[in-house]
Amino acid sequence: YKLIMQNDCNLVLYYGNIAKWSSRTNGKGLLCKVILQSDGNLVIYNEVQSIWHTNTYCGVEGCIVPSFLSIQNDCNIVLY
Repeated sequence: YKLIMQNDCNLVLYYGNIAKWSSRTNGKGLLCKVILQSDGNLVIYNEVQSIWHTNTYCGVEGCIVPSFLSIQNDCNIVLY
């Protein structure tokens, strides 16, 4: 599996050359980036603002235990 932030701002999970999941954010900006923030929220930003997020967070002060993203063998993307 590969999780790729494409040039069109779409975050896509691939199995080989087959797209298994996407954020559906294609065409929503330029120079997009995906960030796992210290508060546990996974966010896609374009050049101006956030355009997609998981809406998961530990709190204002951030997480006591650092969050991490895992792609499991069954193709699930899991945020711990």
